[in-house]
Amino acid sequence: MERLIGKAYGKDVMLIVACIFLIWGTLLFILFKIYQLSMALNIFCAVAVTCVLCLIFLSSALLGVLSHLKKNRVNLYTQQFSLHDPLVENVKGL
Repeated sequence: MERLIGKAYGKDVMLIVACIFLIWGTLLFILFKIYQLSMALNIFCAVAVTCVLCLIFLSSALLGVLSHLKKNRVNLYTQQFSLHDPLVENVKGL
């Protein structure tokens, strides 16, 4: 059971890290394109502030999910596996 939990947790961590990289890459790409296309500095500054705020809030939300998964790993994944496999319901010592 611990192996299944570790495997599922590892997949979730990799997915969250991939989402963080995707968000950062997308917003930095947008920021770079706006820098090339904008005629005025104040437009670029407004977009830059918006991108930075999005990066801060989205990254902190994903790190909060990661922290929640780490703290409640056994309970969450035991519930997940017990919903899919009736044989796992017999394992109560976790």
